[in-house]
Amino acid sequence: MTPLDESYENIIQPHNFIKNFSDDEHFKEWCRKGSINDLKDTIRTFEHHELYRYCAIIQSVIDEKVDKMLSGFGFN
Repeated sequence: MTPLDESYENIIQPHNFIKNFSDDEHFKEWCRKGSINDLKDTIRTFEHHELYRYCAIIQSVIDEKVDKMLSGFGFN
């Protein structure tokens, strides 16, 4: 692996990645940019790294997206 690849791998590790956010709200705003499927993949990765506080934030964004989608169909 090249040094550049190693640097990239280090940056995207969840424990390092979350350091890029100033607070939980900033992380939540980032999550809102992803699709539900993206967020499900992210939550699995964060669970693997035992970052459960962030899993809860991700799940709350998934719930927001589902609620918004269902309200568009008149289910909420």
